[in-house]
Amino acid sequence: MVMGRKESRLDRFGRLLIPAQIRKQLGLTPGTVMLLRVEDNGIRLISIEAARRQAQEMVLRHIPPNVSLVEDLFAERKLDSQRE
Repeated sequence: MVMGRKESRLDRFGRLLIPAQIRKQLGLTPGTVMLLRVEDNGIRLISIEAARRQAQEMVLRHIPPNVSLVEDLFAERKLDSQRE
């Protein structure tokens, strides 16, 4: 669901209030850690959890379904320990 534009003002401490409707839509609750990134002439704001999910999805697109990175890492570590 895409929401229309909302206006919010910075207070004198530089804080910005995210409107309740947007917080609810995105599942943002008090204490949610957010990442801020300057993009073009604006700021992109995304929760750590959403950023983590996006990163995992990007990585998973490049791994065949029958491959386990954990099993590959364990096998590699086992070979390394046998060589020592």
